[in-house]
Amino acid sequence: MAAHLAVAPVAFAVLLAGCCLLRKDRERARLGNPAWLWTACAASLAIVFATYVVGGFEIHGWLRDSVNRTTIFAQVLLYADLAVWLVIALEAAFTHVHSEQRDESPAAVSVARDLFSH
Repeated sequence: MAAHLAVAPVAFAVLLAGCCLLRKDRERARLGNPAWLWTACAASLAIVFATYVVGGFEIHGWLRDSVNRTTIFAQVLLYADLAVWLVIALEAAFTHVHSEQRDESPAAVSVARDLFSH
């Protein structure tokens, strides 16, 4: 199953970075806690894994034929989490750039006004 979930370590790293750096932005966007998504992912994988382990059929045939299909839900959840963090990060960067431009503009206007008023 791990071979079909190569995105999991990347998604976990992005989750940690996002929670440390972008938590306020996520709250401002009124998005739920990412722990719910990760809980759903872990629960679905645990159910699939338990089915493979305690299932009555020969395991090698199951793994060969269905492990890719049974991990699709977890993969979609992890890619969705990555997409959410990407949008939050882009929005935060875009907002930061525009706030810097707005902060610089009044200063530039007041300097120009001071220069030409004398």
